[in-house]
Amino acid sequence: MALIPTYLAATDNRLAVNSELFGAMYPQLGSSPLGFMLQPNSNMTFHFPYQMELMAYWHVGDERHFLENTEFYLNATQYPVKQVIQMKNGSSAAENPEQ
Repeated sequence: MALIPTYLAATDNRLAVNSELFGAMYPQLGSSPLGFMLQPNSNMTFHFPYQMELMAYWHVGDERHFLENTEFYLNATQYPVKQVIQMKNGSSAAENPEQ
């Protein structure tokens, strides 16, 4: 799994996974927490620690208002069918498959 496509994207902002905090949360992933593979027929639940990028942070103003009132989109899959999950108020609002 590569965490590069796990941005939460909005119209003109995005939140990225804090890789240092993610590595500290999951030390079992070893020295490369941003690139790992699960064993076949296994699963794992992850909690991604998102942070605002610095430029967005400077322009947002009230961070809480921004986070609570912005619709974000998570690109869940790209192939064979692109699926985007819409996030609002910290929860999944809908899954929107796109062709």
